[in-house]
Amino acid sequence: QTIKDYNKEIVAKIINNIDLHLNGKHLPVALIAEDMVSALRRLPNNSVSIMTAGLDNCIIWRNEYAKLAEEEISRVLHPRGAYLSICSRFIPKQLKLDTSFESNTFRKFVKSD
Repeated sequence: QTIKDYNKEIVAKIINNIDLHLNGKHLPVALIAEDMVSALRRLPNNSVSIMTAGLDNCIIWRNEYAKLAEEEISRVLHPRGAYLSICSRFIPKQLKLDTSFESNTFRKFVKSD
């Protein structure tokens, strides 16, 4: 689903950081304009290779909703996948911060071994 109002600079940063994670290989990106928890609940466990979220600090103020989103992120992320966040309040407790990933823009979280 394509949304015309997405900030092209932010989208370019997201795609660039995904490509960095994949050592320069390009991966098609889908941006979904939908409530995050509802969209994630439709996905099977361990089915998402790379997920990004960001700028949600400004729009998600309910702690209960943030907790649900974090649980769903952890559930759908593939064991070898990565969750990249930019200005995000989501820090899923089931994931660990990958300190080897160097980026001025994103934080990278992965499933624990």
